[in-house]
Formats: sequence, structure tokens, C-alpha cells
Amino acid sequence: MVIGSKVRGATLENALDFVWGYTIVNDVTARDLQGKYSQWLIGKSQDTFCPMGPVAVTADAFDPQSARIRCLVNGELRRDASISDLIFDIPGSFPQSPPASRSCPAMLSQPAHQRASE
Repeated sequence: MVIGSKVRGATLENALDFVWGYTIVNDVTARDLQGKYSQWLIGKSQDTFCPMGPVAVTADAFDPQSARIRCLVNGELRRDASISDLIFDIPGSFPQSPPASRSCPAMLSQPAHQRASE
């Protein structure tokens, strides 16, 4: 999600009011580095570890309830799933943020990953 206005403490009822639109992000993690250093930052903060885009669409031009995520690596299908398979739906991802944290315009927010069993 691309945040469109300042928000702190969004609720399930008003969360989508703060969404400008949507884009795709590949949240890459180097598990070997996470294991070696026993913390998340090193495994997630390497150069090129968050490819995004190439486009963003406005919220009124995208239906997240019917959208699917497909991932191909070297032409091989690795993931084909519905966004509805995410642990939290789009509005449900806002309350997962700490109440004291603030989101500002152009910030990105992502729902929780798919369940590990899928």
C-alpha cells in the first residue's frame, strides 16, 4: 500500500481512507545473514533487497479483494496466490503498527506475509 495522508492509530473501519494506492514490492531476506548475526536488520537491509514497482496505481483503480500475486524466478512459477490468503487483510495491517508510530504520505506499508503453510 502507498499511504496518501498522515495517519496514526488507524482502525479497521477507517484504514482504507489513508491508502493512496498500491504497488508491488518483493521483500527480500538473506536468511544466511540473519542466522549469522541473529538479528533482522542485516538480513533485510542489503542493497537491492526491496525491488518495487515498476508502477503504482491509485486505490480506485485496483481491487485488492480479487487480486493475485504471481512470482516467477527465471521463468519458473514460484508463487501464485490470492491477496485474500495473507494473514491480515489490507485494513488489518494498519492496526498491527505500534500505536505511537506514524505513517506519512508516500510511505509504504505491507500486509503480513502469507501463512507459512502455503
